[in-house]
Amino acid sequence: MKKLINIILGILLLTNLISAQNTFEQANNKYIAGEYEEALITYESILNSGSNLSKELLFNMGNTYFKLGQVDKAILHYEKAKKYFETDNDIEANLEICRTKIIDKIPDQNSSPIKLAFKKTANLLSEKSWGILSILLLLITATTFILFRLSSKIAVKKISFYSSIVFLIIFSVSIALGKLKINNITNQKSGIIITSSVNVKSEPTNATTNLFVIHSGLKVEILREVKDWVNIKLSNDKQGWIKKNQISLI
Repeated sequence: MKKLINIILGILLLTNLISAQNTFEQANNKYIAGEYEEALITYESILNSGSNLSKELLFNMGNTYFKLGQVDKAILHYEKAKKYFETDNDIEANLEICRTKIIDKIPDQNSSPIKLAFKKTANLLSEKSWGILSILLLLITATTFILFRLSSKIAVKKISFYSSIVFLIIFSVSIALGKLKINNITNQKSGIIITSSVNVKSEPTNATTNLFVIHSGLKVEILREVKDWVNIKLSNDKQGWIKKNQISLI
């Protein structure tokens, strides 16, 4: 009985995946035909069903929003693809194009070139891919070390010894990058401003001072939430409060 249930569940899952893929292809065809609004509706139906969340889906939604002139939503979906999956040249290139279209261009004043390069490298793979790579590197490290201990040939011992050290270093870097990727997904909350112009407040209430103004498409860090307000931080360290409905979480 249990085996039969598993077979039925497997068939249903496969059917849903095939159906989602067909729907995805239909949306792609609408996009190619220039029917952007219809394509977006179809993409959103796939996203809301939760049956086929993928980098390709988020990327194509970003492209569609860009075609519709909604640059903030395009940035949002490119950033989601980058956060939950691995980034690639197409995502980075499209993000750069979108950033030229927004008003606020705030450089990251706190991150050194090394730190920025480390973050960029972490985004090259998904957290799952970093985990698989780390396991493979650990196995290679262990194999080369065992070869060093067991071999009686001096040349083999030297090569295996230094190889094990190199792979151990690479393994450690892989672990660090994987942890950074996981931290970006689970701990670091960020969002995209989706309101054309936002007055950032000094406290979570309308009856307080306007500190500065930001605009749609800007990516900000979310520090905390209080009722209908969120405390945000810009890349130049400026902080303040905005309404929750003025930002969309990545």
